[in-house]
Amino acid sequence: AGVDHYAAPFFVGLAALAAGDLDQAAQQFGASLAAAPDFLPAVVSLAQLLEQSNPQEASQLLAEALQSNPEEALLYHAKGLALVRKGDYPAAIKAFAKADELAPDSPQYGYVLAIALHDSGQREAAIAQLQALLKRQPQNRSASMALLSYAQQARDVELMQQVVADLWAINPDDPALQSRVPKR
Repeated sequence: AGVDHYAAPFFVGLAALAAGDLDQAAQQFGASLAAAPDFLPAVVSLAQLLEQSNPQEASQLLAEALQSNPEEALLYHAKGLALVRKGDYPAAIKAFAKADELAPDSPQYGYVLAIALHDSGQREAAIAQLQALLKRQPQNRSASMALLSYAQQARDVELMQQVVADLWAINPDDPALQSRVPKR
């Protein structure tokens, strides 16, 4: 029953958000946090929602959560996303790197770091990040597909062939490979 005090409003908030009822979503995320102030998914959801109407309050909410939970990768990831939306790629990359450092086995943190590096004009760093990520998570298809795309942009045929071979070894029937395989 104790879980219901904070989880139920959180899930109602997610449903309200999906339905486009932002006020109801904010109210429910707030109720979830009132019952469990350290329930981080509610912190992140409320902060992301507040970004639209009150960016300073959203930043403060994340900053306070990070101060209380300095080893939580989810919070650094959320901070990085907020910073990307503000266009502050250098700070976002630092936040994403911290999230990846804290949770290197998470499939999304290293991937999002690589995307941010690429989007900030650092293609070589993005490629290196994806290669490091794929050493830890060779089955990470999203990272493989991003690496293949970046290798194509760089016209690095050797890297394209390596990535295609790795993807092929995992799933030779992958339809995405059919349009990506370099023509001979």
